[in-house]
Amino acid sequence: MPRLAVIRFSHEGNSFNPVLTDRDAFERTEWLKGEAAREAYRGTRTEMGAAVAFLDANPDWEGIFLRCAAAPPGGPASDLLISETITEVSNDLADGKWDAVYVSLHGAMIGKKREAPDLDMLRAVRGAASSRCKIAASFDMHANMSWEIGGTVDIAVGYKTYPHVDAFETAAKALGLLTRTAAGEIQPMVMVERTGLVLPSHNMRTDSGPMAEIEAAAREMVDEIHLKLKAEELESARDKLSEAFAQPDPFRSIETIGAKVAGELRDKARLAMFVALIAIVFYIWFRFGEVKFGIAAIVALAHDVLMVMGGVAIADALSDTRVGEVLMFKDIKINLQMIAAFLTIIGYSLNDTIVVFDRIRENMGGSRRHIGPEVIDASVNQTLSRTLLTSLTTLMVVAVLYVVGGPVIHGFAFALLLGVAVGTYSSIFIASPILIDWDPAMKTLGRLMSFSRK
Repeated sequence: MPRLAVIRFSHEGNSFNPVLTDRDAFERTEWLKGEAAREAYRGTRTEMGAAVAFLDANPDWEGIFLRCAAAPPGGPASDLLISETITEVSNDLADGKWDAVYVSLHGAMIGKKREAPDLDMLRAVRGAASSRCKIAASFDMHANMSWEIGGTVDIAVGYKTYPHVDAFETAAKALGLLTRTAAGEIQPMVMVERTGLVLPSHNMRTDSGPMAEIEAAAREMVDEIHLKLKAEELESARDKLSEAFAQPDPFRSIETIGAKVAGELRDKARLAMFVALIAIVFYIWFRFGEVKFGIAAIVALAHDVLMVMGGVAIADALSDTRVGEVLMFKDIKINLQMIAAFLTIIGYSLNDTIVVFDRIRENMGGSRRHIGPEVIDASVNQTLSRTLLTSLTTLMVVAVLYVVGGPVIHGFAFALLLGVAVGTYSSIFIASPILIDWDPAMKTLGRLMSFSRK
């Protein structure tokens, strides 16, 4: 008995849409397999419905529905979803012997980094199936056909209507040609030729054609509604609409700015950051009596911010992987919420560092002697319980925000998770050791400067 594998992986991608089409979008629309797919498509005027009708009419063929997935048009499909689906189909095909494979594609799927997922799927099918296996594919009428696709499949069939009312007939034609090819009755060849004239598939003209007919029908409906409405009701409705549209939108905001304004904001931000760092150094210098405390605090702050920025970059790189999905690394970007998180981390870390420094000053007894390891060790141990308890309670709250806080504060909570952890250990292992090494380093620097003057 000849065996037929049925596959569907259909999505029309828009590269200008920043929102990725992930697995959830496919599962909400079509995400089926096996007998569940056969029963779901039975009786529908779709490509998969044609596959079910073909198998019912040809009991001598054994048909297996592998992954059948589709989603509404939207942003690029997730690269992880594309890779997993192609791998799943390849593994399923490799587990058995097949005489024919029918693949339902849109032809205009794109990924975040993958440029031709439809071609990747067909190449995977060709690689997993046997050399004698025949492959037929159906496409939307505005699919991105290529010579590579033509060289991969044995049969290619496309829609002829818009809206697509011939999906059932398209698949039936592909399956009919596929069975004849598998039986050796015909030997089709696929050629892709670029013509000098491409007619648009969307006839949106308003002077003639479908759009003009729709507008005429809409005008008739409006006229009928106007006749049914009383004059005073129509006037009242018009007044209410005018009043509603005259109200300003209190939620409207603009977050996109031009290059000139952006440059001015960048320069002002740099100046503000420089002034803030100098202010922090002088404040801590004044409070603790020595400049090395201020320098140590600034080094710890720079370390904290750089570590969090590195974590954000890693999370963004892993966002389309299985690890990223498990750890919820979605929408981790540098934005206004992330900047707010950085400022919060700076304040949190600076406060933690000052607590340790304050205990170091107390253990010094007001002297200006060299701060040795014994003083640092005693001071850190005395503040360790307070530091850990404060950090753990803060981390628990931030972890809850990260998991259930929603997409608006997801990146903010992620940055705080890293920042609290990094700020805790930087006060102990970054800022405090600098106090030990400061005096020897200054003496060495002084000797080098004296040597250079000689």
